[in-house]
Amino acid sequence: MARLFDRPVNRARQRVGLPAASNSFFTPVDSGQPYLVMASPAVIDPPVDWPQNVTLTGFVTWDRVSSFPDPDGLEEFLSAPDPPILVTLGASSSLDPQHFYRHAAEAVTSLGHRALVLTGPTPRPVELPVDPRIFSTTFAPLSRVASRCQAAVHHGGIGTTIALLKSGLPQVVIPRGFDQPQTTIRMTRLGVARTLPWRRESTQHLTTELNALLSDVRYRRNAAAIQARLSTEDGLCETVRTVDRILRD
Repeated sequence: MARLFDRPVNRARQRVGLPAASNSFFTPVDSGQPYLVMASPAVIDPPVDWPQNVTLTGFVTWDRVSSFPDPDGLEEFLSAPDPPILVTLGASSSLDPQHFYRHAAEAVTSLGHRALVLTGPTPRPVELPVDPRIFSTTFAPLSRVASRCQAAVHHGGIGTTIALLKSGLPQVVIPRGFDQPQTTIRMTRLGVARTLPWRRESTQHLTTELNALLSDVRYRRNAAAIQARLSTEDGLCETVRTVDRILRD
């Protein structure tokens, strides 16, 4: 972590006249210095042992790429009466998708729904069933397409998860590694998701979990409630206000 973060952090510190820091990513929270956690209290339950200098600011997100044109046919696909189900593995997990995209698309269409598949930077082209109910592209901003879907099947990456929560989508989450299992546990506790271990990922199991998700209105109701709370937050503005207040004090 020090190799990854110390150099860019210290460049930023130098620009504002601060001395270099060592192992900056893990400065002790009990140092008494202000700690800003860019997460929402609607999603994160602060542990009871967090000190008073820790502040939740709300999520700070960005996925708009102004220079990225819409893939041909995307708008037409999204404009159809039946909202599709979003399928994605984000960026890192898409580097080795195995059979996930095919299985997920088959599960969606077997239940009579349409699938919007965002494959990410896969090393080889993804082979999907030839079906007009399936639209596949490497990338589209979640902030633009997720709100036009009815549910999502994904890997539990934190960026993807936050974007889906902001769009009020119930989810089937198949965690694979890193922080994804913990994020998945949190989503199930919030009542917005069902989960399936990656090792059990298959068309049959995905169909079962997706059907259970879509058949229970509580998942959509809980997702809508969290979306409403997140819509009242502005993590970036709150972060700036908090830093400004700290500097003035």
